[in-house]
Amino acid sequence: EELGESDVAPSLKVSTSSGYTVAVAGSMQGMDAIRIEYQRNGTSSWNIAAFMTKLPGEFTVTPQTPGEPENGRVRAIFIKKNQEFGQFSPEYPITVS
Repeated sequence: EELGESDVAPSLKVSTSSGYTVAVAGSMQGMDAIRIEYQRNGTSSWNIAAFMTKLPGEFTVTPQTPGEPENGRVRAIFIKKNQEFGQFSPEYPITVS
């Protein structure tokens, strides 16, 4: 049985490593792609951080202040046939440095 769109949301394992790198793992659940968004702490805007067609994958966050650690949140949504599909994932807090 296929899940309805309202039942689908990415469930990710998010980790960070040096060089402001964020690693994302999880299941694509049969979707075409996943769009990862990043929100800096203290801001309200979500910015596209990565677009992946398979997991696991990595992306780099450009810090607001070069050389300084930065806190923020990551979320994701699936893409199917070039359209957003399902619900956003939970928000995952990260610190990059």
